[in-house]
Amino acid sequence: GTTPREPFQLSVDGRGRVRMHPGPPGGREPRSLRSGSRDRQCDYAQQAFLELRPQQPEKWSASEPLAPEAAQLLSLFLPLVLGPTASFLVVAHLGQSADGHAATFSGSDKFITGSEDIRHTHRLRALFDAVLVGASTVAIDDPLLTTRLVSGPSPVRVVLDPHARLCPGHQVFRDRNARTLVVTEPRRMLGLPRHVEHTQVACGPDGMDLRLLLAALRRRGLSRIFIEGGALTISHFLRAQLLHRLQLTVAPVHLGPGPALPQHALSPNRLPDLGHTRRFMLGADTLFDTALGERLA
Repeated sequence: GTTPREPFQLSVDGRGRVRMHPGPPGGREPRSLRSGSRDRQCDYAQQAFLELRPQQPEKWSASEPLAPEAAQLLSLFLPLVLGPTASFLVVAHLGQSADGHAATFSGSDKFITGSEDIRHTHRLRALFDAVLVGASTVAIDDPLLTTRLVSGPSPVRVVLDPHARLCPGHQVFRDRNARTLVVTEPRRMLGLPRHVEHTQVACGPDGMDLRLLLAALRRRGLSRIFIEGGALTISHFLRAQLLHRLQLTVAPVHLGPGPALPQHALSPNRLPDLGHTRRFMLGADTLFDTALGERLA
C-alpha cells in the first residue's frame, strides 16, 4: 500500500490485531498498560505503543520501554519501510573482515560475518521485491538467496551476468521456491532451465547501464531492490549514485591475503563522508548503516 505521510500511532488489540491511528508529534502520550489490569483487554485497542514519523522514520517513540533487541530492530528497519523513498528503494549490504576482505581466494569463507548478520541479511531479503547479485557471487558462493531463516516471502532473485557466462547448475537456477531473473547484455542466454526468466539491458561506456536496469526491473513490478553482493557490483551502483542506503558489516576477524574491498568506496572510515552513518552491534559484528540521501537516486 501507500506509505503514510503524517505521523501516526500503532496499537494492538486483545487478539493481536495491529491498528493505525493519527498521532501528531508532541501529542498526549497514551496511558501505560498495567499487566493484570481488569480493563487491559477492553482498553488495549486504544493504547498506542509506537509513534512513527513517516518523513523521519529514524525518530520513533514508544509509550513503554522496549527490549534492546526490539528497539534495535525498529531503528534498523523502519527507515527501510517508511519515508519518501520507501516505495522505490535501493539498498546494498556487504560483510567483510576487519582487514577489508570479502572472501579468501578460494571463496571458502563466504560466511565471514556471524549468525546475527546472516539473519539480518535474510530479513532484508524479506522486505524487498528483489535481491540482486553479480555473476561472480553466484559463481563463487552459489547462494540460494531465499528467506529460509526468517518469516516472510522470498524476493525475486536478480542475477547480473552481462556476458552470459554462468552455467545452469547453480542453486538460483535449479531452485523453484522463488523466481529467478537473469540480466545480460544484448546477447542470447543459453542453457538455462525454462522457469528462469531472462531480460537484456543495453550497455553504456562503463558496462551495463544500471539506470536502464532499474527501470527494467520497475516495469516488472520490482521497485525495492536489495543488492547483496559482491563488492564490485555494489561499488558500481555506488559510483553511479544509485544507492539510497549502504550497510557494511565488519567481522572481528583477519583473513590475510585475498580480494580486498575497494577502500575508496566501502571502507568503514569513509562511510561518514558519504552520508549519515549509524552503528549497530550484531553479535560480535559491527554494522555500519549509511543513509546516502535522496539525491543519489
